[in-house]
Amino acid sequence: MLKLQFCTAVILTTLPITYRAIRSHLNKVHEEIHPLGTVYERGSFTAEGRIWDIGIVEVDIGNANAALEAERAISYFKPNLILFVGVADGLKDVRIGDVVAATKVYGYESRKAKNTFQIGPDISNSTYRMVQRARTEARKDNWLQRLREPLSDLAPHVFVAPIAASEKVISSTHSAIWRFLNTNYGDALAVEMEGSGFLRAAYANQQVDALIIRGISELIDETREAEANNSQEKAAQHASAFAFEVVAKLDPAEILPVEQPAATALTQYSSGRSLSMENIGEPINLTEKVKRKQNARMRSSKRHYLYDVALSFAKEDRGYAEDLANILQLHGIKVFYDKYDKSSLWGKNLYTHLSDIYQNKAQYCVMFLSRHYANTLWTNHERDAAQARAFREKQEYILPLRLDGTHFPGILPTTAYLSCPPETIDTIANIIVEKLSMYC
Repeated sequence: MLKLQFCTAVILTTLPITYRAIRSHLNKVHEEIHPLGTVYERGSFTAEGRIWDIGIVEVDIGNANAALEAERAISYFKPNLILFVGVADGLKDVRIGDVVAATKVYGYESRKAKNTFQIGPDISNSTYRMVQRARTEARKDNWLQRLREPLSDLAPHVFVAPIAASEKVISSTHSAIWRFLNTNYGDALAVEMEGSGFLRAAYANQQVDALIIRGISELIDETREAEANNSQEKAAQHASAFAFEVVAKLDPAEILPVEQPAATALTQYSSGRSLSMENIGEPINLTEKVKRKQNARMRSSKRHYLYDVALSFAKEDRGYAEDLANILQLHGIKVFYDKYDKSSLWGKNLYTHLSDIYQNKAQYCVMFLSRHYANTLWTNHERDAAQARAFREKQEYILPLRLDGTHFPGILPTTAYLSCPPETIDTIANIIVEKLSMYC
C-alpha cells in the first residue's frame, strides 16, 4: 500500500529577522490572508523525497498572542505539525548561537508579594515523537549544512532540554526573576516569552504534533556584547536551519495523520462553480482505486494510455510542474514530465514526438497557463496538439491550471479551471487523483 508523502506544517515566530530566516528555506512562497485578517505566507519545502506544504506567520510577543495565533493557524491550515521557531536568552550551559529544542516549557505568572515571587505552576510538553526526532538530529551535524553563512571557529551545539516562558524580560542575574528561575527550574537552559501559550494551544489540538526550537541570541548580563556581535541574526539562522532539518528527516509515519471529514467536500473552482468531490482527503484510497480501474481497463479494452497525465509548462514555471510530478509519482500516477523521460527523449525528433504524446499518449493534459506559457514556441506546439485531441474527445482532456490571468485562444472562459494560488500543489494533486478514479 502506498503511503502519503505530503504533509502540512505551520511555523510561528515573533521577529522579522527570524521570519526571514525561516522564509529562506521555502520555495514558491505566496501570501494568504485568513478571513479574520491574519496574513500568512505559504510555500513548499522538499527533502528526502517528501514535499511539505508550510505556512508561516509572524505573531506578537507574549504567551497569550502565541496561543491565539497558534489556535487560528491550526484551524486554518489543519496541519500535521506546528513549530515555534525563534530566539531566546540563555540561562546556563549554552553559548550564543547554540540551539535549544524544548522538551517542555515551564510557564509561570509571577507576582510580587511581601518581596517574594509566588508561582502559578504551568508545565507544557512538546509532543513525544517530535522530542525524539529532535534528539536524533541533535546527535548529528547534518543540520549545519543548511546554514546560509559560514561557521565561526566554534560550531553551535543543539540541546534538547526544558526552557522557561516568562512574561517579562530578564536583564540581570541579580534580578529576583532570575533567582526564582534558577531556584525552581534549575534544568531550564533558556527563557523566552511565547512557548507556554503556544504549547497550550497545541495541547488542545492533540491531532497536531508540536515543537519549540530556539536559537540563543543573548546570555543574561551579556546583552551589549551580543548586540555588537549581531547575535540575533546568527541565532535566528541556526534555529531555522535545525528546524528544517527536523522537518526534513520526519517520516510521515512518525506524525499523527490529520483526520479528514467523512462528508462530501466542496472544491471551489475559479470559474465560480463548486464541484462535489467525495473523500478528496483520502489520496491513499483513491490511488488504489485508480490502479484497480486502470488494471480493469487494460484487461477489458484494447486502448490504454502510456501516461495518466502529461504536464505542459513553460520553463519559467518548472518549479510548479516538478512539485506536482513528484507528488503524483508518490501516488503511483504515471506522469509525462520531461526530466523523467530523458533516456526516451534523447535523439528523437521532439517536434513530432511531443505532438504524439500530447495528442495520443496521455489520459489528461495539465496545462500550466501563464504569461510565460503564452510566449513560448514549444508550449504553443504542445497546446495545439492537446487541443486537436480535445476537439475529437467526448469528455474533457485539457485540465487548465492558471498561474495568472493570461488569455489563451481555444480555452473558453466557460471551461472550469483551477488557479494556483489559492489552490496549492498538494490539493491539485489530490484533485487529479480523484479525477482519475472517476474516469479510469
